[in-house]
Amino acid sequence: MHKKNITEKDWTIKLLEEVMRQTGMDEAELCCKARQSSDWLTRLKSREEEATLQDCFALASALGLSLHEFFIRFDEDERNKTSQTTK
Repeated sequence: MHKKNITEKDWTIKLLEEVMRQTGMDEAELCCKARQSSDWLTRLKSREEEATLQDCFALASALGLSLHEFFIRFDEDERNKTSQTTK
């Protein structure tokens, strides 16, 4: 069970990094955008709690995306990376 939590956290951090790359925002800008949301970034940095779907939802809301759009963007980019790697 602990291993699953680490995997989920790694995935969430990867997701946040990808959002920063796609939006062109650095961590500070992203934090400012999400300040009105829950303190998901603080929890990620402190690593005291696991990142949750709620954290992703807070980030998506801060970026003005629905959670569906948020994950579609990430999934599309992952597929593009995979297809470029195999070419």
